[in-house]
Amino acid sequence: AAVPSTESYSRLMKALGNAELGLSGYGLLPVESVLMVKALATKLAQRWGGTSGAAWSILIGQHHGGGLRQIVIKNGELALTRVTPIEEPNPSATEVWAGDVSQELQATLSYLSRFGYTPEDGINIMVVGDPSYTEPLEDLITVPCNFEAISASEAGKLLGVKLRNMQGDNHYADALHAGWTAGKLSLTL
Repeated sequence: AAVPSTESYSRLMKALGNAELGLSGYGLLPVESVLMVKALATKLAQRWGGTSGAAWSILIGQHHGGGLRQIVIKNGELALTRVTPIEEPNPSATEVWAGDVSQELQATLSYLSRFGYTPEDGINIMVVGDPSYTEPLEDLITVPCNFEAISASEAGKLLGVKLRNMQGDNHYADALHAGWTAGKLSLTL
C-alpha cells in the first residue's frame, strides 16, 4: 500500500510526533471498511427480498476532500478500491453528480471483468449520500444488481454506528467510515 506524501499528511505526522505519543496502528480506509461493506449488504438484503446471494458488493461514497471512494469486495474480501476526483454536488443540477458517479461506476465495472466478474455472479451496489443526488443513479446503472441509495445517517443506524450532528451533512461518507473504524477493538491491517 502506498500513501501519497501530501501537506495534510505531513502536518498530521508532525502533530503526532509533537504529541510524543506512540502510534499503535495505521489503518487504510478500504481495508478497515471491508467488514462494513459486507455488513451493510447483509442488512440491506432484507430490502432486496432476503439474502442477496451476490458475490460482489460495491460501496460508493463521496468524501469531504472531493474524492469519490469505491470499495469493491468479492466474497467478503477486498478486491479493488478506487478514489477519483469528483465535483461537489450542486442542488440545482442533481443529475450532473449522478452522471459523474455513473461514469466512474462503469469504469470500475470494466476493471472488475479483469478480476473475473460476470453479471451471473450478482452484484450489490450501495451508494452513500444525500438521496436527492443518489436516487437518480438507479436509472443510470445498466448492469443487473441490487441497488440501494442510502444516507450516511441511515447507513449508520443499520450498522449500529452512532453518527453525531449529521444535519445537512448526510451526503458525505467520511463520518460513516470513521464511526465504523472507531467501534473496532483493533485495526484489521
